[in-house]
Amino acid sequence: MGIKDKKKSVQAKLQKAIELELAAIPPYLTAYYSIHPETNREAAEIIKSVIMEEMLHITLAANVLIATGAEVSLREDNIPHYPLMLEFEDGETNRDREFEVDLAPFSKETLDVFMQIELPGWQPEDDWLSPKGNFKVEGYTIGQFYEVIRKELQELCDEFGEEQVFVGDAANQINESYYLSGEAVPIVVKDMKSASEAIDEIVEQGEGALPGDKEELVFKEDEELAHYYRFSEVFHGRFYKQGDDLHKPPTGEAMPVDFTGVFPIKVNAKSGDYEEGSELWELNNEFNRLYSQLLLQLEEAFNGNPKLLYTAIMNGMKSLNPVAAKMVKLPIPGNKNGLHGSPTFEWLNTSDYEHWKVVKTVKLDAPAMEVWKLVGGFYNMHLWHPDITKTTILPDQLKVGAIRRRLRIKKKPKVLEQLTFLDHEKMVYKYKGYKGPWGEKVRDYCAEIRVLETKVDKECMVQWSATFFYCEDPVSRFYKRGLKALKKHFNKD
Repeated sequence: MGIKDKKKSVQAKLQKAIELELAAIPPYLTAYYSIHPETNREAAEIIKSVIMEEMLHITLAANVLIATGAEVSLREDNIPHYPLMLEFEDGETNRDREFEVDLAPFSKETLDVFMQIELPGWQPEDDWLSPKGNFKVEGYTIGQFYEVIRKELQELCDEFGEEQVFVGDAANQINESYYLSGEAVPIVVKDMKSASEAIDEIVEQGEGALPGDKEELVFKEDEELAHYYRFSEVFHGRFYKQGDDLHKPPTGEAMPVDFTGVFPIKVNAKSGDYEEGSELWELNNEFNRLYSQLLLQLEEAFNGNPKLLYTAIMNGMKSLNPVAAKMVKLPIPGNKNGLHGSPTFEWLNTSDYEHWKVVKTVKLDAPAMEVWKLVGGFYNMHLWHPDITKTTILPDQLKVGAIRRRLRIKKKPKVLEQLTFLDHEKMVYKYKGYKGPWGEKVRDYCAEIRVLETKVDKECMVQWSATFFYCEDPVSRFYKRGLKALKKHFNKD
């Protein structure tokens, strides 16, 4: 068997390592989102710090995979689904453990699961068994899984030589120039030494214990705690202090932890839990769109466009927070237990989408103000567009404050739009998609209708423009039909 075929095994494990690191982020984020503002500040900061380091772990594992000549995949088939059953199997010692990972609120039970995810190799076997897992990991802990990967890479190097194993272009990897978070930085992988350093960084940050370190687990003030021990501090409500035995709970200063300061979110929420068209349904779709877009940006950054990592983290990752913050505050209508909404972290296929800008115009033989009187009314569109049979005001108009309309279009679903700007003097108004099936497909739809005077009291031009994110242009024909109707109405010749 040649090196290409032999490398497939370790490349598959590295891809799984990336997916395993990714699988921890939604549960950690969900717990973080569920915490009430102004409560559990230390705990929230600890969870946040772990999330950012998990992003680094994904990056380090991706760099190792890319170095072997393969590509990273972060698509629908690669993202986890919750509840996620994690199954760890150590073939050498015949030890195994299985447990369920949920999208759940901040609690002692949730922290216990987080500690199981980050479990150090020295921990004794415990009774954590659940039904058979759907995500199998070769090793008793994540750290042992990385040791399997390290061993396979070394065996390939011994058999074929490092220059045959690490054939990927190092320029395609993420280096410290593209990474802004924390003290630790990505390691560019070029050989077995740098691959091993990348693995060490992942294991040390996660478990805090490398092979042979079992007797040296004493906390030192100048050392950053690994993920397991940071979660242990929150779990026990107490910080580690100088000289603490890390085999045992922390004995230092108390940490204020309030497990009641949490929104009562639904565990493992799904899109189907939210009524179509409801505020939670809209927010969840927006969250999933941003989440899917973030993964695609990360994939592109890892596979040859490293500059995109900044956009993915600074824009993509941070854009999730305000959407989630709104969701966890909203009770699910009709839920008997009074549970609140929460992001579902489901894939929303936008891979074929692209940004569009459409501009259509028509010249009219009529005074600009006369034309504006017809087209400038936000609720007048059915009076001049042949495809719109009715324009109505929403029943809750007086309650919400925002000005919205419902358009009934021939042989199409109803469309709900919201006015965002209106200037009668300049003869322009702007609006955006608000609700409805069409708006869920055509993303970030923002449009403008403007009347421009070209000859005082004689001629004008109507300009209808829009920007949106979709796989095709669904509005040009609709705009043309409307403008053609205006021409027929005003140009009598």
